[in-house]
Amino acid sequence: MLELFKMLIREVGRGFVGNLKWVAWEVSDDELEKYKKQACEEAADALDAFFGTELPREAIEEVRQCRKDTWEVLHEYGIEPDMWLTTIREKQAEILMRKLLSKIPDAPRDPQVSEEPGYGLPEYSLYWGADARSYSGRWSFDDLPDDICWGFIADEKLCDKISEINEKLYWEAMRRGNHLLFAVWED
Repeated sequence: MLELFKMLIREVGRGFVGNLKWVAWEVSDDELEKYKKQACEEAADALDAFFGTELPREAIEEVRQCRKDTWEVLHEYGIEPDMWLTTIREKQAEILMRKLLSKIPDAPRDPQVSEEPGYGLPEYSLYWGADARSYSGRWSFDDLPDDICWGFIADEKLCDKISEINEKLYWEAMRRGNHLLFAVWED
């Protein structure tokens, strides 16, 4: 049967574990694709900001036009960064996560895929605002929860519970052919 509508964003859970609040959404490929153009532009801006002096303008424009991904360009020019820089697909997830979190009154507003250089903060972090000192949690996109606690949840029992919730929802989304966006932050 031909599906006419493949767009999907569905909240699949929300709750508390100790002093941590979490929320999760299941998202289709088609829904993520709506953010591709914006993601390419933002990924190109990040490349320019961090590696603009090492890359020719044409290489950055290839990312901006969605013809090449960030890591493809970095490898092509022999650049091996010492920080995590987002792929276009991850940037699409970040843009959608920002949109979804903005609808929750007490949620952090600024998810970031790339790590915060100089602050020792991990990739896939949540912030209340643009200042790195507003770090408040972690988020994930299609990852098993092995590292969602790193740099954020020190309590092993809380970490295990959050990881268990994330993993269960992840496998349910995968069985349906969708992606999982999962966020956890201090309440």
